Amino acid sequence: MSSHHEWFLHYRPLAAPKRVYLGDEHHILAQGIGQVVISASLEDGSTNTGVIQNVLYVPDLNGNLLSVAQFDRNSYNVSFTDGKCCISNSDGNISAVGYIKENLYLLD
Repeated sequence: MSSHHEWFLHYRPLAAPKRVYLGDEHHILAQGIGQVVISASLEDGSTNTGVIQNVLYVPDLNGNLLSVAQFDRNSYNVSFTDGKCCISNSDGNISAVGYIKENLYLLD
């Protein structure tokens, strides 16, 4: 999910807004769906770029959220160890690395 409309490579509005429930039982509305180009820093200092499919556009979201379940459905492995999150493709190549900050894992 992203609140950054300008990040969408391809975008289409939803026929009807979709509710996205937050941790406190409140909800905000997704207005569209599309593809977003993402760049992630790797541990060796290089940058990996890829396209994430079916990203919801949620204007009232404060930031961006990635779904571990969505990565799993697309044959990616997500592991969490010692304050680090690694996202690897089906060949075992690391696609992105994030580090814990204020109880959330952030990708650079």
